[in-house]
Order: sequence, then structure tokens, then C-alpha cells
Amino acid sequence: MVEEPNERLLHTPVRCYWLATRPAFLAASVVPALVGAAAAWAQGYALHGWLLVWTVLAVMLVHAGMNVLNDYYDEQNGTDRRNTQRLFPFTGGSRFIQ
Repeated sequence: MVEEPNERLLHTPVRCYWLATRPAFLAASVVPALVGAAAAWAQGYALHGWLLVWTVLAVMLVHAGMNVLNDYYDEQNGTDRRNTQRLFPFTGGSRFIQ
């Protein structure tokens, strides 16, 4: 299980920014992209390695960015503050914005 955010985990700004993207959940976007590429390849389409790499990186960046935006707007409208019985990391956001 992923550890709840605390001062020990947030010792550098880079680490804080990285954890704010909720990296454990990036596989939820990467796996479908890879499955889609594998399905296309199985159907006889050419697989272009660098295009796949750039696609997976783009998918990860979009997903990470949306996670941060979600946390930001949840903080702005008070959603995370109302979630007092959170089940980290599945509910209540990353809590890095607070």
C-alpha cells in the first residue's frame, strides 16, 4: 500500500511534485495504451517503437497533469476538506495542494 503523505516523504520540492501526480495510478493509462498497441500489432499493423514511446510518455503526462488539476480544484471547492474518512490513496486526493 502507498504511504500517506507526511513531512518525511516531502523533504524536497521535486519529490513533492512527483508524489502530487499520484504515480502509482499512471498504470491505469499506460496499460490501455500498450494493450491498444499490442492489438494493432496483432492485427498486422506496423509498430513504430519511438512513436509508441512518445505516445506512452504523452499518456503519462496527461494523466499526471489531470491528477494535479483534480487535486487543485478539489481544494478550491472544498471537496477534499469534507472527505474526513478517506481511504488513501483511493479517495481524498493526494493532499499535496493543502
